[in-house]
Amino acid sequence: MKKTTLLSMLYGASIIGASAANLSLDLSDGNSIDWHDASWLNDGNSAGWSDNSDATITNSAGATTRLSFSQDVTVNNLHFDKIGDTKQVHAFTGSNGATFTVNGELTSNLGDKIAFNGIGTQLGGSGTISGAEVHLNNNTMLASNSNLTVAAGGILRIAQSAKFNGAALGLNGGTLKISSTLASDSLSALRGNGNIELDGGTGSNTVITMSLNIGANADGSGVGRMYVDNKNTGPGNAGRYTFQLAGVNEFDLTKIGDTLDSDQFIGTDDASFTLVYGGELLLKINEDIAGTDLELGDTFKLFDVANSSGDFDSINDGGYLASINENWGWEFDPTTGELKVIEIPEPSSAALLGLAGVAMIMRRRNTRA
Repeated sequence: MKKTTLLSMLYGASIIGASAANLSLDLSDGNSIDWHDASWLNDGNSAGWSDNSDATITNSAGATTRLSFSQDVTVNNLHFDKIGDTKQVHAFTGSNGATFTVNGELTSNLGDKIAFNGIGTQLGGSGTISGAEVHLNNNTMLASNSNLTVAAGGILRIAQSAKFNGAALGLNGGTLKISSTLASDSLSALRGNGNIELDGGTGSNTVITMSLNIGANADGSGVGRMYVDNKNTGPGNAGRYTFQLAGVNEFDLTKIGDTLDSDQFIGTDDASFTLVYGGELLLKINEDIAGTDLELGDTFKLFDVANSSGDFDSINDGGYLASINENWGWEFDPTTGELKVIEIPEPSSAALLGLAGVAMIMRRRNTRA
């Protein structure tokens, strides 16, 4: 028989500012309970769960808290708490492809880990992970319509054959930790600023993003930084990661006076990490900050990685350079990660250069003859 202990509503309110509709539950001694079947405490009375409410899960005994959900669950603010100083795990197991949706804050105290397990289980929503370490394990996945944000102090860890499932993810100072072999998995959209930690064992791992939008904010706006670190560099560890850009890659550029700045993708210096360029490089120029136009020779450092391959299929600035000078264009150097304003030869000049090249080739051939 399952044993559950209900918290007082006063305690729940102290954690997340709960109102009469917010529910709280204390699980101890590794007891397991189904979220929808649970008897929760609501304003001092036992009540069934009501979707879209706030919830507080407390562990007062030191063992793993185990919760299951046999149908979809939607929660607003969700907080995990415990009594004692030992880090503990809150384990969720879904069934029948159920989705757990968080649309508010997902938080925990004292470094709690929240693990999602179970084939087909999905984590979704438009909420924010902060002060919590959320693990997706065992064939779980981010829901394809997910729009979660990982804020400072938050970690989202993809592990043990978990999947991105084409989800969009925003970073706002948080960390995306990839700890599994991801053979050609697609992260539909990665936005914002923060850290990506790669730690997938000794195999060859690939991460493909269809939309990269670095920025000061979680939606990719403003100038920001995204850092990538491969943790697979210890003795005897031959893990390799390929991070592939395959869709639209949006970068903000600014010029204030003579000072140039831009979004940056900064990668590990270790040889086990390779960035593969591809898709479109989409530029957004913020010259309106100081009203300073770009000039010939202006150079922006977009990527700082030790190893790279490939190139962008196209560069699109929305017609900005052409509005200044129709003979100006962009040149991207994949070896340095630098983008430069250059002058494009006029068609007639280009044709003359081409003819000169042909003449030189013919001259060399005649000399050899």
